[in-house]
Amino acid sequence: MVLPFTNKNKGHFLFWGILFSLTLNSCQVTHLASVSGSSTRVEASAAPSEQGDMQALLAPYQDKLQAEMQEEVGHFAERLEKEKLGYWFTDVMLEEADQRSTQWVDLAVMNSGGIRIGALEKGAVQKRKIFELMPFENGLIVLNVPGDTLQLLFDSMAEGGGWPVSRGTSYEIKDNKAAQIMINEQPLDKSRWYRLAISDYVADGGDGCHFLIPLKREKLGVSIREALFSYFSRKRDAKIAAPQTVRVKSMEP
Repeated sequence: MVLPFTNKNKGHFLFWGILFSLTLNSCQVTHLASVSGSSTRVEASAAPSEQGDMQALLAPYQDKLQAEMQEEVGHFAERLEKEKLGYWFTDVMLEEADQRSTQWVDLAVMNSGGIRIGALEKGAVQKRKIFELMPFENGLIVLNVPGDTLQLLFDSMAEGGGWPVSRGTSYEIKDNKAAQIMINEQPLDKSRWYRLAISDYVADGGDGCHFLIPLKREKLGVSIREALFSYFSRKRDAKIAAPQTVRVKSMEP
């Protein structure tokens, strides 16, 4: 069964995300120990009583969590490996931003480190897998970006080995710089402005993108993970195909 996504269950996904994280990490805690004349950081396993308290706290929710995390949210017609997974991911960002934005959106990009698993398998995908794919609460936003600043972003992406981009967008990596940049199937025009769907982490200067910080942004009121669930709710009866066009080409020797 595919669960529909609405604003009403936004908090629901946040709650299970926090609980999911707590369940995975409940066996380790970090303590700070004070020593006369100095302060020493100590990494230690939780004491038995602390582990017991945490387990007792989580116990009423764990069965429900396990059941909910196994629910199917969508279905893929084929396996999505690293490149295709990134392209599909940015296509979802573009579609969901278009659904929510007050204006057009030209493209979407995602930092490679923000996609936390290497592949999604053919067939049914469970809710658990989407939390593993996107464990962060990064927001989906739209930036107004001048063409010369977009060139800086693509150069930064190229230096990082190439970030995935949404359909209609492509570029080559040559001498650690971005070349032959195409937006909406047209060459990048440094004299015009573009509307870019991106995570608020990158927009806030993450992964060295400090040049994006001053840009005007439109907050869409949804996290990227929530956008993924929204996408699946719209595709509930479809077998989702992987993108086939290569969008990032390395021209390095």
